[in-house]
This record gives sequence, structure tokens and C-alpha cells, in this order.
Amino acid sequence: MALLNSKLFKTLFIIACLAIFTVSLLPGKTLPPNLIWDKAGHFIAYCGLAAICRFASNKRANWQLLIAVILFSFAIELLQQLIPNRSFEWFDLLANSLGAVAGVIVAVLTKPYILKN
Repeated sequence: MALLNSKLFKTLFIIACLAIFTVSLLPGKTLPPNLIWDKAGHFIAYCGLAAICRFASNKRANWQLLIAVILFSFAIELLQQLIPNRSFEWFDLLANSLGAVAGVIVAVLTKPYILKN
């Protein structure tokens, strides 16, 4: 299906990266303190980002895309140390990484089904 290899997913990937980057670097006091929803938000954001990344690229292996998304997450965690009331959090990185793994798995499992329709 041309849609899965189109510029649409590449554009969505760039928009998702910019959105995650922007929200992740907001000062800490503007964010709600709920720990469970915070980690769920990390998981969901990176699950979506990794799935979009998988749909946007047919040239890269799953593991390459997964490493790229996790490195993006790691870079953001490092940058958060420069933002007031923010810090590097290993559990955020873990939630991001698990979300990225889930996103690649979901994309790999659904892509053949979507291609049939």
C-alpha cells in the first residue's frame, strides 16, 4: 500500500518527534505530578512514535528503528537536566523504551494486515 510508504508517515513522524520534544522540555511545574499516569504517558507517546517510525521506513531493520527511538528518548532525558524542575529519570527512559518496543511490535503485526486491505 502506497500510503504506508508515503510522505504522510514521514511527516507524522517529524510532527510526533517535535511534539514529544516540546512537551518533554516544558518546565516541571507545568506538569501534573501523578506518577502512574506520567509513566503511562511516556509509554503511549513512545509506542506511537515507534509505530509511526516503523510505518515511515521500509529501508531500516526493526532493531535500527528501535535503537534510534530509544536514543532520541535518552537525549531528551539528558536535556531535561537543563530545564528548571526537571531531571533525568531512569524510569521515564524505561517507560519510553518499553513503549518503543511495543510500538514496533504493533506496527510489525498490523502492517501485513493493513497491506491486505
